[in-house]
Amino acid sequence: MTAERCNGWTNYATWNIVLWIDKDEVTYTRKRQWITRFSGRIDARPAEEIAEDCLGGKKTPDLEVDNESIGHSWKDLNWDEIALDWSEEHQPT
Repeated sequence: MTAERCNGWTNYATWNIVLWIDKDEVTYTRKRQWITRFSGRIDARPAEEIAEDCLGGKKTPDLEVDNESIGHSWKDLNWDEIALDWSEEHQPT
């Protein structure tokens, strides 16, 4: 995993996935529906499945499965961090 933090996240790849899913109303709503199906608590594996579903695959315009030439790839993602963030976001206040 890339060691350099990005906007409070583990690395650029992790931040990038969250950004692409949460900035768009359709993908954000789809993510929330998935998390509701898991009773609001998810771990790394469901987080990855949710991201793949929301994005239509293992990619964003800035990130691909195994494209090391751009310096970041799907394998660099911190799914535990994403799962925790999405679970906490989904909890009632």
